[in-house]
Amino acid sequence: MSARSFMEVGGRLLLACRESYVPDLAALFTEDELRHDDEHFGYVSTVRDLRDRLQLHGFTAARTRAELDDAVQDLARQAPDPRRRRPWRAGA
Repeated sequence: MSARSFMEVGGRLLLACRESYVPDLAALFTEDELRHDDEHFGYVSTVRDLRDRLQLHGFTAARTRAELDDAVQDLARQAPDPRRRRPWRAGA
């Protein structure tokens, strides 16, 4: 039996990991938020509750935005320039 972890907000998938259980993700929830049946289990919470828990651990919106901006800039520095034409592209 495989495990998978994912986070969905408003019907949009934000994070997914197949063949793995992510304890750090589960740590965001309480036992009262656990839902399960014979084959599945998961947690259900509100954005407000999750935001409050993250803020208690120092993950403010400003910090998260700054770290996301840094990660995007790092990725952009590592990625090839999309304006350069690829020889394998049609019309190149």
